[in-house]
Amino acid sequence: MHRLEKQSYVFNLFNQKQKSTTDLSREGAAFMWHQLLIHVLRQMLETESLKSKDKGALTVYRGQQIPNEEFTKLQQSIGKLIAANGFFSASREKEVSIIYAGESSDEMTAVLFEIQADPSLRSITLADIHQISEFTEEQEVLFSLGATFHIDSIVFDAELSLWKVQLKSTDDGWERVQEYMQLAEDEMKDTSPMIYFGSLLLHELGQVEQAEKYFQVLLKTLPSDHVDISSLKIGLGHIHIKRGDYRLALQEYEQAYKIRQDNLSVLHPRIATSLRNFGNTYRAMGDFDQALFYFREAMKINERNYLTDHICVAMTFEEIGLTFQGKAQWETALVWFEDALEIFKRILPSRHPQIAQCLGYIGNSYRYMKQFDCALGYFRQELEMDEQCLPSDHGHVINDLSRIVDTYRAMHAYDQGLQFCREKLAVYRELFGEHHPRFVNTLLRIVCS
Repeated sequence: MHRLEKQSYVFNLFNQKQKSTTDLSREGAAFMWHQLLIHVLRQMLETESLKSKDKGALTVYRGQQIPNEEFTKLQQSIGKLIAANGFFSASREKEVSIIYAGESSDEMTAVLFEIQADPSLRSITLADIHQISEFTEEQEVLFSLGATFHIDSIVFDAELSLWKVQLKSTDDGWERVQEYMQLAEDEMKDTSPMIYFGSLLLHELGQVEQAEKYFQVLLKTLPSDHVDISSLKIGLGHIHIKRGDYRLALQEYEQAYKIRQDNLSVLHPRIATSLRNFGNTYRAMGDFDQALFYFREAMKINERNYLTDHICVAMTFEEIGLTFQGKAQWETALVWFEDALEIFKRILPSRHPQIAQCLGYIGNSYRYMKQFDCALGYFRQELEMDEQCLPSDHGHVINDLSRIVDTYRAMHAYDQGLQFCREKLAVYRELFGEHHPRFVNTLLRIVCS
């Protein structure tokens, strides 16, 4: 709350009615929501402090369309927990929510969530926003991220021609949710909400074009001496990296580095971040010695700033490992990856995509050294963790599958590779149907094998 109040601008880039990202080319339209967001968050904090005076649970509804494969996964989670990974709204008016649910189609399932919410629980923070909503008749209630619910039942309502999902708020699993919340908060400590949102667009959602528009809008809007300009330049550099435009990336990174040199001490963590950006770019260009120079310079700064385990230290170790992989020094790379993994395990939740990625890097090292059984062990751990942590159609999961199949092929263990694919194919058909990327990719692997 205090962080947001200090910002010059806060963006609401989510259309409440269409539930889709706003076109960022409409410059300026996203800058009008600051006071509304502050008001809502203040009300949430007031609700939080008044929990003990709350009169009890309330029933609210949410209607929406869910992709068929995601709904199938939801059906198989009856009796389990579900946690909100962002803000979401519901309505006290059932009829309004039924309208939003719409009708099922070949690709989407119409769902009406019936939510029993108890604000006295630790996991539940909510605000009644109907008085400040443009649509007061909808009687909207806004839930904060981290709200946790038990999936009681999922039944088809023939009269309404939609599926009804009954959720009940709970504090079960609250500690694990808090681990992720604290991690996200720690990641944001040195990043403004403006920049963090762009990073989410780019890295988490993979919306490269939208992220570029977003950063460009900020560059045109913010004063030239704004504290976030260097971070915007870095964001644009990351976009060029994803496109393979390494020279353009270096130009953006160099401009950001100069701004930081002019305004920060030589030992500031952001200086180390800029050095790592140089290192990653030169590594992508195949100039591994130059990359190692920048990573080692970043390490010197990290050693002065972080006396205990820190995510930046682990990520630098990982990047050095990747550089030695590029130099075909597999055993040296393995040492760096293992050191990174130990730090990740100490500071991250036990199941986390960053840990999974590091397991994959270790598996690659063993595969390059032709120790295929060890490689398969790490690749299977990576796949299992990514399946638990990432969305069902995430590209990392498909890459994990490919690495396992490629390793079986390198071993000439074709029967084992086919058996693995068939087992996964059966699971994915049951979970997601026959049109899901995981199913299709696994089927293609069988054909190619």
